[in-house]
Amino acid sequence: MNKVKEISVIRISGGSRKRLTDLAAVEKKISLYVNSEFFASFMCTPTNIRELAAGYMFLEGLINGPEDIKSMEEKQGESIRVVLEGYGFMKERAISPSEASGRFSAEGILERMKEFDSKSKIFRETGGVHSCALCGSRGMEAFFEDVGRHNAADKVIGYALLNGLDLDETYLMTSARISSETAVKLARAGIQMVVSRSAPTDFALEIAEAANITVAGFARGDSMNIYCGEQRIY
Repeated sequence: MNKVKEISVIRISGGSRKRLTDLAAVEKKISLYVNSEFFASFMCTPTNIRELAAGYMFLEGLINGPEDIKSMEEKQGESIRVVLEGYGFMKERAISPSEASGRFSAEGILERMKEFDSKSKIFRETGGVHSCALCGSRGMEAFFEDVGRHNAADKVIGYALLNGLDLDETYLMTSARISSETAVKLARAGIQMVVSRSAPTDFALEIAEAANITVAGFARGDSMNIYCGEQRIY
């Protein structure tokens, strides 16, 4: 499935008007069926749908781990059908303070952000997507782009789940602002830190402080702001 599509635009510059070919990020509606029943739909970049579905189900409390997934069948560009073990007995994933005590160097985080920016291929082509990465002591473990910032986060969390990565030992890197919804996802997933090129909202910081999550924003070049949880960055 293509991630970008050629489109025709009229560009006005310096008083002149010219028709050009440009690129737009592809956005599709993907339906999620759980045990043959429609459960949700995503407006998303139509790639890495298994990871998207796994991350979404984990964060919504439908599954505790990959062992709860009996099968996943994707119909490209249309739907994903998942069969779960024990579906209907899960509860919304609780938010509790992170007990993770990982520490990361400011220099290492900023170097990782430079790598992160260099990997944003669809953004460079279209300017129409967000990126998320999962980083740890071994470097960047996963990187995904999507038209929705929440989808990008779900994809990296789903990748970690399906590939047995320990979320307690990682942090999330994102191109998007850190909203309250993002903070809730981090708390539910057990991720101890988020680093963004952009800013957090006040409510996101309230949630992060209550959940003992480190928040760093405006990570660009050789500087960043630490809003809470400074003990994890040295």
